[in-house]
Amino acid sequence: MSEHKPQPPFEAADHDTIVPADFTPLDAERRRFTLRLSPVRSALVLALALFVAAGWFVLTARSVFFDTTPPGAQVAVEGGLALQLGPRYLIREGMIDVQVSAAGYHTFQSPLEVGSIQAQTFAIALEPLPGFLDLDSGAVVGAEVIVDGEVVGTTPLQQLELAAGEHVLALRKERYEPLDTQIEITGRSTTQSLSLELLPAWALVEFSSSPAGATVSVDGEDVGSTPLTTEILAGEREILIKLPAHKAWTTRLDIVAREDRVVPEVSLDPADGLVLLQSVPSGASVTVNDSYRGQTPLELALPPTSSHELRFFLNGYEEARRELRTRADDESSLTVELQPIVSLVQVSASPADAEIYVNGELRGNANQVLELLAASQRIEVRREGYVPFSTTFISRPGFEQQLQVELKSLRQQRIESIRPEISTAAGQTLKLVYPGSFTMGASRREAGRQANEVLRNVQLTKPFYMSLHEVSNAQYAAFDP
Repeated sequence: MSEHKPQPPFEAADHDTIVPADFTPLDAERRRFTLRLSPVRSALVLALALFVAAGWFVLTARSVFFDTTPPGAQVAVEGGLALQLGPRYLIREGMIDVQVSAAGYHTFQSPLEVGSIQAQTFAIALEPLPGFLDLDSGAVVGAEVIVDGEVVGTTPLQQLELAAGEHVLALRKERYEPLDTQIEITGRSTTQSLSLELLPAWALVEFSSSPAGATVSVDGEDVGSTPLTTEILAGEREILIKLPAHKAWTTRLDIVAREDRVVPEVSLDPADGLVLLQSVPSGASVTVNDSYRGQTPLELALPPTSSHELRFFLNGYEEARRELRTRADDESSLTVELQPIVSLVQVSASPADAEIYVNGELRGNANQVLELLAASQRIEVRREGYVPFSTTFISRPGFEQQLQVELKSLRQQRIESIRPEISTAAGQTLKLVYPGSFTMGASRREAGRQANEVLRNVQLTKPFYMSLHEVSNAQYAAFDP
């Protein structure tokens, strides 16, 4: 049995060198790390990434509400990520393109800027598309249609395109009352129908006469022969029924629209001789053999057995006389032209460029000699910036007449309308000082004259009030602003 002897510890000498030895891993492939995820882990990682991105978007986005008119319009957002949550959108700050559309409306498309405010609202009102109107005026056709002051056609009208909103509609047709109304167009490409009824501006009037066959005239226009039923426009109308060899029948009828009436039968008396008297101008008074018979135009039945003296009178015109003899069963007419009676009137007006009007008619510069009828005339003198002058003037033939007019300026009228004297709350009396000029100062010969009291002219350009008495100390002490 051998004996094991312990070896002494290794002692390296100071000069010994340590030499590295080659080392080779036992199995390098076994120590390489490989990351392999299962499908479940991959899904969890993706969900976590999406959750983080969604959280970042929610925290940085702004809540945006599009308040559209009409409600429920389709909203499309482009140019950025937009997440719709109910009626609101989550959109990040910046520019977006918004398109809003709805059936029957113009599409709205415009860039909008989403600001930094957390909750934002954009009000967008869509403009409705034009609408269409089918319009008729009932049994009356051909009525002129006016929309907002513009003629657009005649009834009936089909598919009249009008902008949505309120419009003023008017219908006009001769012999019918004008119709004005307001309509509301819905728009949105819808078609509305409207039927309006034009009311007649006339009434049916029935005439009959004995004997029949007489001619009926309305305001001087023949409309038929009796028996007759005719349309007469509303208003006061002059009716004349005449038949050869008979006296004419005249009256005035106040016609009310749509109130038909029957005129009692007119008995036409036989006439010895009919004469229609007219004058230029009309409205002259007529006497026959010094008996007043009426005013022109006037139809008279005069006996044919003798001549008749006719006299025509009208204020401002010379009297006219005529001799007339009628024939039995005959109709005649007589027209008299009256000669005006005039006189000359010298008009002088200030300012010189003022204009003169006679009975509302401009006659030129006011400074002239006017030829006026010998009757009451309304005279006016006008100029811009001045108060008009108006008077009633009666010229007298054979006399030299003058009319002098000095117009007041509007400024002068305003000054004259100011009260010349007033009293203050303290009982002081103030008197109005009118614009004008005066000499201020003292003459050198005046005793006690001071060196600064030089005579000079003072011009007052505006009116003012000045107290008649000085302010006393007591009044001054009582003054409390």
